[in-house]
Amino acid sequence: MFFACSCNQKSKVKHILKNKDLLSSQSKFIYDADEVERLDTTAYKALISKDLNQRTDTIKYLKGKIYVSCLKITDGCTKYIGDIRFDKDPIKLIALNTSDTVCSESNVWRIIYEIANKDNKNYVIKKDQSLCFINIRFKLSSPS
Repeated sequence: MFFACSCNQKSKVKHILKNKDLLSSQSKFIYDADEVERLDTTAYKALISKDLNQRTDTIKYLKGKIYVSCLKITDGCTKYIGDIRFDKDPIKLIALNTSDTVCSESNVWRIIYEIANKDNKNYVIKKDQSLCFINIRFKLSSPS
């Protein structure tokens, strides 16, 4: 579950429901729209890919938990926290917008996920490239 209960677009987010297996998440701003615009095609495609990139993303299986750090391209006018969704075997990494602001500018954030894994299972882990907002989901389009 990834939305807060509010129909009024101007109200502040009071509560965001996160997956019970997400132990913690952090986000860190990496670069802004101007730097995103200067990325070469390979770097940009790596950012919008659902697959984690060996050069920029990290997965560590620890006893009882999984540590994942990945870059995500996001809306440039807000801050994000991580959430997860289980989709059969894959774990999908989600970015939740923590405010009610959206814009067309793109920024890149590093989002760090600490996920409970009491069975010490090796999951397939994918980035969900939908941007999850309070009441709306926007999709990024891939460059042609």
